[in-house]
Amino acid sequence: MSVLIVRVIARTPSPVVRRCARCDGPREFVSSGRFRVNAQKKRLDVWLVFKCAACDATWNATVHERARAAELPDLDGYHANDAALAARWAMALGGAGSFDLELEGERSAARLRFRVPSPLRVRADLALARALGLSRAAAARLVRGFVQDGLEVELDDEARRLVAALPIAADPEGPSVADLRAPELVNPG
Repeated sequence: MSVLIVRVIARTPSPVVRRCARCDGPREFVSSGRFRVNAQKKRLDVWLVFKCAACDATWNATVHERARAAELPDLDGYHANDAALAARWAMALGGAGSFDLELEGERSAARLRFRVPSPLRVRADLALARALGLSRAAAARLVRGFVQDGLEVELDDEARRLVAALPIAADPEGPSVADLRAPELVNPG
């Protein structure tokens, strides 16, 4: 059975909405790109520091809790406040604010498989709707939850018709469009 591969590649992290103690209300917190590492005997705690977009109050989001140093392969990156590592964790903790989709496979695919190269929180129905041009309601009938690497979706007749019309990379019959750009997500409020 043929499979259409959909790669979900995050472009920017989404802000985390939570209550700000200083502003006394729900606010967007954005990653500062800095880690805090604390040692308690032989165990380490690692947090990613987020800042309130309105007042710069900080919130430490847990990355690792009570882990041994040998269990943390990225320990040097945490100490050096590695920007790429901070961006990866910001997307894993808060989700992807915007993302790209790359499609590979055959137009006659009956199944769709998601590939996610780094951990991130993207709703599966949103990614499927953007990849196939479905409505969110139609995509929600096919899949629920968040995108995970290897997640497979059985396509219904409507989705198969849409796949047949898509520009797919490495498809000699179709246009040579390698990726579909998703619009920036806008958070109201």
